[in-house]
Amino acid sequence: MTSGTECSRLRILLGVYVLGAIEPAERAMVDAHLGVCGRCRDELSSLAGLPAMLGRVTEDQLEQLGSPPEELLDSILTKAADESRGRRRNNRLWLVAAAAALVVVTGVGVRAVSGTDGGTIAKPPPSPTGRPSATPSAATTVDGNDPATGVRAEIGMQPKEWGTAFSVRLAGAPADSECRLIAIDKKGRRDVAGGWKVEYLGDASFYGSSMFQKQDIASVEIRTLDGKRLLHVRV
Repeated sequence: MTSGTECSRLRILLGVYVLGAIEPAERAMVDAHLGVCGRCRDELSSLAGLPAMLGRVTEDQLEQLGSPPEELLDSILTKAADESRGRRRNNRLWLVAAAAALVVVTGVGVRAVSGTDGGTIAKPPPSPTGRPSATPSAATTVDGNDPATGVRAEIGMQPKEWGTAFSVRLAGAPADSECRLIAIDKKGRRDVAGGWKVEYLGDASFYGSSMFQKQDIASVEIRTLDGKRLLHVRV
């Protein structure tokens, strides 16, 4: 049983948690809380699309935005000043920046980000109007392991209107390594679905999201930032 005060305190961290920007000590604290609190797990699930939404904004699109409304800027600066006090300053400012970006870029076109190992940039077609979207496929979980690297993962895939939400339980990755989850669609296009730093040995859970619809995904990979493939799983 968790208290409302504890939930309110930890929910502030969920945004930076799903973005992979949370500090190691706070990640451990959030992981422990999520293990016993269904309400906070539901809230985390609602944020799963945040990395995909932020990752789709191009530099050209940002340049076209101009300055944000003065009242929005004042609100962000006030929030930043408030959050600058305390040990979570950097994490919460990251969350404020992410929230501001989402507000400012609403309605702007999107794209996928290619992996460091190459791959085609994925450009989604224009959204149709007056036409219902296809019914998404059911949620599934796939397991994979690579004897050569020693990496094992259980990867959950949940269809969403905007694409696919991922949950990853990872084991065997070297401590202090920085990894990325990459979704590969049936046309060979790649979308970086999430990134994180493995802070300790043993199992760890991470979350990500992709613009690709679940039924269009052929496989997923886990790679280090320098491009080394740790695991490849067909879905």
